[in-house]
Amino acid sequence: MKNKPLLTKEAIKRLINEVASMGGMWIRLTGGEPTLNPDWEEITKYIIKKGMAPMLYSNGNFYKRENTLKKILKYNWGEFRVTIAGSKQTHESLRIARTGIVNYDEVIKTIKTLSQNRVNLKVNYTLLKNNLCDVKKMIFEIKKISIETKNKIVFHIGPLRPFGIPKGIESLLPTAEDFFILSKLIHEIQGKLRKYLEVDYDFNLFDKQHKREIAPKMFNGDCCGVGKLALAVNCFGEIQICGIMGSNFYVPGIINMIKKEEKIFGKLGINKKNIFDYSNVIKDKFKDIWFKSKQFDFFSKYEKLQCKSCKNYLKNCKGMCPAMALYYSGNMRYGDKSCFKHLM
Repeated sequence: MKNKPLLTKEAIKRLINEVASMGGMWIRLTGGEPTLNPDWEEITKYIIKKGMAPMLYSNGNFYKRENTLKKILKYNWGEFRVTIAGSKQTHESLRIARTGIVNYDEVIKTIKTLSQNRVNLKVNYTLLKNNLCDVKKMIFEIKKISIETKNKIVFHIGPLRPFGIPKGIESLLPTAEDFFILSKLIHEIQGKLRKYLEVDYDFNLFDKQHKREIAPKMFNGDCCGVGKLALAVNCFGEIQICGIMGSNFYVPGIINMIKKEEKIFGKLGINKKNIFDYSNVIKDKFKDIWFKSKQFDFFSKYEKLQCKSCKNYLKNCKGMCPAMALYYSGNMRYGDKSCFKHLM
């Protein structure tokens, strides 16, 4: 990594120009913490100037950085997402282990400030085995803020992924049993929330009224935008069609799957030599990446075989996560362990 050139501000602006010229609708800034980048505000302004919506994922900790929060409030965000990992004790025990920083009160303060200022806010709750017990409490904590500020907040529940996390934390990955318990809980309390808080999550086999908003033609019938609507770019300018996978897993995971299914991918003209052609925005034009990169074919041609015969698929469940399937089984078509259909 020491020899890799970093994505400069000028390269980012050039990328924004290219995305805008192709009809891009939004650009999401993530990290780490993107607001620690000294150029985050200039980049945000440039995204808006080019007619696109800026989005940003933050840890919500602006202690001794109140000026940064004031700057954030100046912009019309397509989405501003703040991540939290449970109630005060749970959140801080996890954050201290990972960053050495105690910040729960700061995060709640940020959520209140953003909501008071009518920011298009989504609170991202990272689900782990040891914070499942906090979900209900945190939902009603955020609902209280929503009522107080008279601004509807989206509470998004997303599971911890095993990519880019410290060693040993894999034991905290939620299981099918955890998703089953959570889905039942949300089903039971959802009626009390809709006026004040929208709970957004991907696993619900109970509430027939909670149907996913899907566009099968756009998503190629699998309800996942990977390889069809967006891609991720890391700090070295390298593209990742699936932004969920960590960079340490992404390349070897793809190569291993191509090796296992060499004949299938061979028919599509994909092999381990050409899969990473047109894969860096520093040296390749974005248009060439979008239309010529074999990575798009790799991700857009798979089927969710694990879900194909399930009556809930594309009705009130969007199906397995290809990234998790690849992690568990080495194949994006099956192997995601989060499905709890067998427990119903």
